Amino acid sequence: MATAIRKHMRDFLAVAGLTVIALAITYILLQEQRQRLPILEEKPFELKAEFVQDFSDEVETGQVIETDPPAGEKADKGATVTVHISKGADLVAVPDVVGMTYSDAYDTLVAAGFVPDQSGQGNRVVKTDPSPGKRVKRGSGVTIYLRR
Repeated sequence: MATAIRKHMRDFLAVAGLTVIALAITYILLQEQRQRLPILEEKPFELKAEFVQDFSDEVETGQVIETDPPAGEKADKGATVTVHISKGADLVAVPDVVGMTYSDAYDTLVAAGFVPDQSGQGNRVVKTDPSPGKRVKRGSGVTIYLRR
């Protein structure tokens, strides 16, 4: 398949000229992440690929989020195309704060990347929602249920 893509890219370049990045990105999308992309280093491309992993709520793990420069833009020979690969959503386990004071539970949840919300009266945590250990997106709300 790589040979067919290489031929297609060379033929297209011969006809269309300077649409290097769009073609390079097409090839990158068909490759496994972190693999060398020798065709980009060959003439007429002479580009380098750098892979960076980022969290994304919208893009599946292992898929391309974006490139820099963006697809469709021109790049100079020898330029580096940075390919941002999704690590999936930034999931974090809810800490176990049951039995803590509200203040300690609040600080623990904020330090873990959550947005605490209070329910009930009192100063002791009796449960949380989501429950301790559940993996949810960083920045999600966690309700702290209190009793005296």
